[in-house]
Amino acid sequence: TKKKNIFVISTFKRPVPLEHYLYYSNQMYKIVDSNSQYLIAGYRKALNASKLKQPTSQSAQMYKNAKNTKGSRSEWIKLIKHLQSKNAIPVVVFDFSKKKVEANAYGLTSTDLTTTSEKHQIHMFVELCIKRLKGSDRRLPQVLRIKELLKRGVGVHHSGLLPMVKEIVEMLFSRGLVKVLFATETFAMG
Repeated sequence: TKKKNIFVISTFKRPVPLEHYLYYSNQMYKIVDSNSQYLIAGYRKALNASKLKQPTSQSAQMYKNAKNTKGSRSEWIKLIKHLQSKNAIPVVVFDFSKKKVEANAYGLTSTDLTTTSEKHQIHMFVELCIKRLKGSDRRLPQVLRIKELLKRGVGVHHSGLLPMVKEIVEMLFSRGLVKVLFATETFAMG
């Protein structure tokens, strides 16, 4: 429509290799390598590790009941710390449930992944973006909650967010300021 030349550049190699890991008991087990090859040895190691830690049958039920959300939160914190130690952050955590995405992100109230300088950058960027909103819209619960979450380097992305909020999260993630992003399939990575 603009009568300009368009150049299509394509590649068949991912710029960041896609690998799949199982995380269990503060260990990562690679189960699919960057060539999409399934690694049965990695799966078996994870399976063996889980068998070694199996509680007795009677205590197993009590353990499962006690673990619910508090256990889940502590597992996320352990995983994030593990990924930080391996220099594997930023990371996207996909889930199909908007409720789980929000529960996981907002459950990390004690997790702070940003430096003072990064907090300042995030604050300035968010304030600049929400200036476009009307006065009362700037104080919407969704805007206020996501602002606080983003300052700690944690983000949420799903279809229930305001388009502007999704855009803010995407831009901060692309700048490396969102360290852990909980998202549904609406967060497309190309």
